[in-house]
Amino acid sequence: DKASSLDGFEESILFMTDASVMLDPNCLVEMVKHFKNPEVFLVDATMKSIGTTEGGISASEGMYIEMEGRLKTWVSKATGIMMGPFGGCYCIRASSYHPVPPTFLVDDFYITMKGYADGGLAINEEDAVCYEKVGVEQKEEYKRKRRISSGNFQNMVHFFDLWFPPVNALGFSFFSHKVLRWCGPFFIIFALAGLTILVITGTTITYQFLFVSLVLWLIVLPLLDRILGTVGLRIGILRNIRYFNVMNWALLQGFFKYIYGIKSNVWQPPKRS
Repeated sequence: DKASSLDGFEESILFMTDASVMLDPNCLVEMVKHFKNPEVFLVDATMKSIGTTEGGISASEGMYIEMEGRLKTWVSKATGIMMGPFGGCYCIRASSYHPVPPTFLVDDFYITMKGYADGGLAINEEDAVCYEKVGVEQKEEYKRKRRISSGNFQNMVHFFDLWFPPVNALGFSFFSHKVLRWCGPFFIIFALAGLTILVITGTTITYQFLFVSLVLWLIVLPLLDRILGTVGLRIGILRNIRYFNVMNWALLQGFFKYIYGIKSNVWQPPKRS
């Protein structure tokens, strides 16, 4: 019933999706309609997480995906910049597609940044809804996040000129939404090292409190969640804290994987619920 909105539109559009993604009936139409604007080169769908369970990390993963989706939509509306699609479901103008180098792991982000470098626009369409089951096993999601992290640092270095200095809409969005988050593990390490030095040197009780709080966040609470999990108890806030820490550890390991060198972009899909 919405096909009439595409009358007179003739251009090749590439539809990128994962085998695990299921589409709403109007998902493709809602994305493709935006290509009538010649400045738009990519349109991302809105991913909805399904298959969450009480066990594992699916609830935390689903919450992260939902928050990330909302943030991308808000930033897109505020600045006109969308920091890359989720990769599971998006459309791109064929004339704007750039082949991905054989060793680049996060191909959807690479394709998006190349389009921005050409001067185009990428947007998110809230009514283009699709669904994907979230990961349940922490070990599987950890491997996936580690792989993605390696690709993130590839893109951060490759597209350095697009985000530094972060003085325009694209640079600021790239720096604030992506670069700062990718560098999160290093901020944590610096904070822990700095507070440790301050506590050893006998500084004020404020720094001692911050040190204890950080140790609780990084070690005690995740360990408590793991212990409770062995007896079948699950507390949402503890699971989210553990998820946050594990994913930052995956980011850090991904950085070293990038430093050591990435030989191939072939990978094994993670297990889903």
